[in-house]
Amino acid sequence: MFRFFPVIFALIAAALVGPSIAHAVEPLPREFEGVDVQNKLGQKVDLNIPIVSREGKQLSLGDALKGDKPVLLTMNYYRCTSLCSMQLNELMMSMARMGWLPGEEAYRVVTISFDPTDTSLVAEGKRETYTRELVRKSLEIEESEVEDGELKTRADALDWEFYVAREKSIRAISDTLGYYFRYDEATQQYAHSPVVYVLRPDGTINRYLFGLQIPARDLKFALMETSEGQLGSFGEKILLSCFAYDGEHGGYGAFAWGFMRIGASGAAVILGFFMFRAWRRERASRLSASV
Repeated sequence: MFRFFPVIFALIAAALVGPSIAHAVEPLPREFEGVDVQNKLGQKVDLNIPIVSREGKQLSLGDALKGDKPVLLTMNYYRCTSLCSMQLNELMMSMARMGWLPGEEAYRVVTISFDPTDTSLVAEGKRETYTRELVRKSLEIEESEVEDGELKTRADALDWEFYVAREKSIRAISDTLGYYFRYDEATQQYAHSPVVYVLRPDGTINRYLFGLQIPARDLKFALMETSEGQLGSFGEKILLSCFAYDGEHGGYGAFAWGFMRIGASGAAVILGFFMFRAWRRERASRLSASV
């Protein structure tokens, strides 16, 4: 099992330890005790856990994940004004930069609150806010404009759903994901880690992406791998072969051998092209000489 601490703790630890961080480990602050993300890559989540939709309907986690599309899953709480808002805002920007929107492309986004006091009404408001802003940001990147009515229509069509759950279900979801958080009575806030789970349609945890700012490239690569080749152009798949997923850090890094392989393939194609041209010239010369 490996552990990942919140970004906030990482910053605190860096400030406390400074240059000697490689030589000393500060004890975990009390408010972060129990905050953890366990390694469950390749395991399936429990699809029978009850959750509640933004319309107030009783559903199961399986209902939220059903379909044949990869799913980006985040755990947040809706009255959070710091880490959760930052994470969802950055995820929204990464999706806009990626150029693939949920529903328009073959993937979905599911956000579940781990605060049992959050309500379906609040979930509905969050969905409306984030789907509209996602469409607006994507249009800005495309340098396009639409009327308010069309913006609402496009936002409503996006496949990004927000759910709530009761305390027992929240504990079950926490266990099935290996995602653990802690409520701090002093601040009346939850301490938790920013993570995006990338799930296969059957609920298998295929990738983790850690941190507040997830590069659009990493988001696209994770979806491409989880879709098993259904997403991504030929060129994007070639580029993906130059990067390797790092499960410990939850992201993608350049893979030197991949770049070398592509370079060698490209050189072989270029060499073959010039050899073919030389062969044709030589053949044409021989035919002319024999006439």
